[in-house]
Amino acid sequence: MIWVSYAEIMPLREQGNFEYGMRLVNERRRAKVLRCKSASDQCRTLAAGLLLKRALENAGIDYETAVFEEREGGKPSLVMPDAPFFNLSHGAELAACVLADQPVGIDVEQIVRFEEK
Repeated sequence: MIWVSYAEIMPLREQGNFEYGMRLVNERRRAKVLRCKSASDQCRTLAAGLLLKRALENAGIDYETAVFEEREGGKPSLVMPDAPFFNLSHGAELAACVLADQPVGIDVEQIVRFEEK
């Protein structure tokens, strides 16, 4: 099983959408969002959290009661029997989430084209 999703962060730049999204994520994610210094980083972090919430719920895992721990290198993981693996990434105007039954990773990068002059 593998589930991948991504979202643009632009809608979260609107205050009402940001506040609504903050109500949807758990306390741990809200605290992480608020530790971000810039509004853009807050929106990216919130978007990644919302994607994770949806991925877990689609997998039948109750997001509200899910327990997370940090593994080596600070990578978060779920604490439960047969827990799926997940990874989050955000950059520029996108956030992405992957959920799988084996270790997995995802990365979001902005493509920049350089032209010779």
